[in-house]
Amino acid sequence: MTKLSALRFSTINALVLIGVLLISGVSSCAPTSNATNAEPMTTKLDVTQAGISLLPADTLGAFHLSGSAFKLGKAEVVSATHPNFTSAIRAQTLEKPDAVYNLQLSAANTEPIAAGDIIMASFWARTIESPMEEGFVGFTFEGGTAPFKRSFGLENSAGTAWKQFQYPFKAAESYASGQALMNLRLGYAPQTIEIGGISLRNLGQNIALEILPATRGGYAGIEPDAPWRKAALERIERIRKADLKVVVRDKNGKPVPNAQVKIEQTRSAFAFGSAVSAKALISSDPNDVKYQQVIKEQFNRVVFENDLKWHRWVNPEDRAATLKATSWLQEANIDLRGHVLVWPSWRKSPPFVQALSNDKPALAKLISDHITDEAGAMNGKVAEWDVLNEPFGNHDILDLLGPQVQTDWFKLARKADPNAKLYINDYGILEGGGNSTKHQEHFENTISYLLSQNAPLDGIGIQGHFGWNLTPPTKMLEILDRLSKFNKPIQITEFDVQITNEALQADFTRDFLTAMFSHPSVNGVVMRGFWEGRHYAPSAALWRKDWTPKPNGKVWLDLVQKQWRTNETKNADATGELKTRAFMGDYRISVVNGSQTKEATLKLPKEGANVTINLP
Repeated sequence: MTKLSALRFSTINALVLIGVLLISGVSSCAPTSNATNAEPMTTKLDVTQAGISLLPADTLGAFHLSGSAFKLGKAEVVSATHPNFTSAIRAQTLEKPDAVYNLQLSAANTEPIAAGDIIMASFWARTIESPMEEGFVGFTFEGGTAPFKRSFGLENSAGTAWKQFQYPFKAAESYASGQALMNLRLGYAPQTIEIGGISLRNLGQNIALEILPATRGGYAGIEPDAPWRKAALERIERIRKADLKVVVRDKNGKPVPNAQVKIEQTRSAFAFGSAVSAKALISSDPNDVKYQQVIKEQFNRVVFENDLKWHRWVNPEDRAATLKATSWLQEANIDLRGHVLVWPSWRKSPPFVQALSNDKPALAKLISDHITDEAGAMNGKVAEWDVLNEPFGNHDILDLLGPQVQTDWFKLARKADPNAKLYINDYGILEGGGNSTKHQEHFENTISYLLSQNAPLDGIGIQGHFGWNLTPPTKMLEILDRLSKFNKPIQITEFDVQITNEALQADFTRDFLTAMFSHPSVNGVVMRGFWEGRHYAPSAALWRKDWTPKPNGKVWLDLVQKQWRTNETKNADATGELKTRAFMGDYRISVVNGSQTKEATLKLPKEGANVTINLP
């Protein structure tokens, strides 16, 4: 944009916005609300007319089907009865593609955009036909060529009545005309929806996002009174707690009535964990010391980010640091997940692996020796191993050596480390609205194959990297139910929510943790990181760089450290007994009777526990 056109744009835009804001009674100086997770603001600001349009006059005609699976969709312009528009795009998804972005309606920007410009997208949608009685439409605005940097993205559902969607956002970078795309994603289950009143306008940089009307991002089941939530909380009470009985006796074995009993849970039986940096665990940097402190306070299980991957393991310096960090974890009584023994693609393996692609026996021996070496060196130091990682998208080695080699890898891992639980691990199972059926089917088929070959598979690892297409809790629970047929524990191994709406991020974190904790097959949730200063996706962290918890961090603290932890003080009854229901895990029991005190420790398993404390 030239200086002249930028000045003209800024002046006109400011006058238009000031006018409509004064007319609507909205003051640009009014306090901004924390409305990122609220319903659309009730303002009369007509965002379909303010600023400069980024779409041509024939807006509907500018949109075309795109994506690698565009042939799975149909789109046509039809008449519409609506006070704001007379025509709409009728879009039909004939068959669900593997990913939602493989079928979408796209239109390019007709005017240049500067980084930081406030863009307002608006459209109406309604569902004509859908097996779920509601259709889905995802919105993204991003670069039209690699790396497709995204400025904004969100998914919402639409019922049979017209519903307006309004998305204000800030341009992540500058785009010349035709360089960015407005995408309306359609890659869901077969459905027919209509979309009309489409508007995409550049409001410049003289307006705050907070005063613009915004449709709440979300997912089905976010409501506080959603039926799934009540059922999940009831399951948690039933499956995560056990009966605890404390009996207080004096030195002669007689009951001590009304003694004060303090019950303190010191560790959860459920795994609550995070990916961590091995080198940060052995560093004396002040931030790393704080990092270590939070790990001890918050987590009973961790996984190293990269330190046990093959390319790090063969580096003597990295290996030494990893072993030292492992000792730190053992002293802190924190379990370690081993990640990963085999990531079966060339790009995820050291270069010398692909160098043997023309010699199958040598390649097979190299991988076998690696499993024996690493699992053997870590024998007794890890709680579980990801033996096989992401075979759906990483299969170069499997293509060459054949599927039976997977069974060999599990058997070698068992021999090298007999006590570690052995897992398969993959992504795309719960993420993306739960719509990646090909990925899910491959995962199930691989598990079935391994078990049919008597591979010593002990657990199922599901990653859980979520973006704007947040999966409804009911859908995730359905997928977990399906995987439960294998009668293997399921662990969430790499959980994060990479969205910038922190209130929505917190809501989903709360609901994800609740759904997982409520499912009887799930034995743990391990995040992909927790601190903004050491996270591959900083927006997903629970703690900011200054160590203040974000909204999603407050959710973690509330659920993991308070609601799902038993810490209570009660008096024994007249017979010297106290009975309660408590969350399973490790406990310290303290009894006080006058000047007499006594402590005991115990584990509370599913079957319950009785402990007798004899006062001195």
